[in-house]
Amino acid sequence: MEPSSTCGWRRMATSVEKRFANYMVSCCPVYSSLEQVRHFDFVAELNDPQRQHMSLELMWKADVVRDIAGVPMIIHSAYAISGHSNPNSTHYRGLALDWHLKYHTLEEMFRLAYLVGFTGIGVYPEWNNPGLHTDVRQLLPGQSIATWEAHYKWIGEEGRRKKVQVYEALSDKYRRLMG
Repeated sequence: MEPSSTCGWRRMATSVEKRFANYMVSCCPVYSSLEQVRHFDFVAELNDPQRQHMSLELMWKADVVRDIAGVPMIIHSAYAISGHSNPNSTHYRGLALDWHLKYHTLEEMFRLAYLVGFTGIGVYPEWNNPGLHTDVRQLLPGQSIATWEAHYKWIGEEGRRKKVQVYEALSDKYRRLMG
């Protein structure tokens, strides 16, 4: 789809950008304390031993996404001690969330995550509830945001086939949203 003023992705990006700009002007989300986070219960979260490892930056950015979207953020996965295919998963360090927003397209969620400043964004269109992996990984000087798109692929011979996840570069429809 070529960009034009009548394209859906252009209208969507403009809508998300307006909501983001309005939010930045009205709220100035420079978090200096947990009291400024409105959509997550930190007392409950931090009293749970598994969640004491969650990055405050990650939670603040998730709060901004939730605030701008105006709908609950459904968290699929956060801090974990196992269960992810990458042994160096950012989930193991409390730096990642897998989530989706009801009533929002993947493109809207991606654009919002990008504007909020997550340093890692993965798009997962084939989850039961399509959503994003977002994280606040440390980037090296000159390093750009880490992005990818994940799909499933069947491998192996007939009768012994298994489904594996394949990570690819972002498709054009997401790369355009980073401009």
